[in-house]
Amino acid sequence: MTGSYRYTPAIWPSAFTVLLLVTLSAYAWRRRSVPGALVFAIDCLIAAPWAAGSVMELAAVDVECKIFWFKFQGVWQLPAATAITCFVLEYAKPGRWLTRRNLALLSIPCLLALGLALTNDLHHLLWRGFVYDGR
Repeated sequence: MTGSYRYTPAIWPSAFTVLLLVTLSAYAWRRRSVPGALVFAIDCLIAAPWAAGSVMELAAVDVECKIFWFKFQGVWQLPAATAITCFVLEYAKPGRWLTRRNLALLSIPCLLALGLALTNDLHHLLWRGFVYDGR
């Protein structure tokens, strides 16, 4: 997304969150034999773009650019929540709850939300519009 961006100190908490998520993902990937570590690494990788979108939204100056990054974050929220659910299921009872069938069922809402987000201009089911008050 091209637009105008400006430095603001408010980006640092989100930038550190992105760095922490990538570091945690690498750490969990190296220990993927531990129950739940592989799913945790994937979850951290899914949550990192969400936090990166927050950095870009805070740095954006024009309204259209802020709206784009807000929508970008919205696309990553449901997959991140689903990945956390998978992590909890895998960590609590390894191999019992997180089967291929359950993983397929958990991915259906994510795919539906992605489809709704991509086609929102046709039906406006997710976002009808945006109001920007200057903050």
